[in-house]
Amino acid sequence: EALEILNTQNQNPTFAPILKNISDKIQNGESFYKTLSLYPRIFDKFYLSLIEAGEESGNLDANLDFLALHRDQKSR
Repeated sequence: EALEILNTQNQNPTFAPILKNISDKIQNGESFYKTLSLYPRIFDKFYLSLIEAGEESGNLDANLDFLALHRDQKSR
């Protein structure tokens, strides 16, 4: 659901097909980690490892929050 919201709010035409593909794969039962790993130039190993750990441990929401904070701190 969140990916579909991102897709509708996205202003970057280059990123739109990537978001759509990610959303489609997840709706078809693919793991979030495996889907994001198809885009290593966008999602680095640090990001992917936290996504994978979050999926396996059931703490994906907390790991996504951490990644969002990390990204915000990095961009300052």
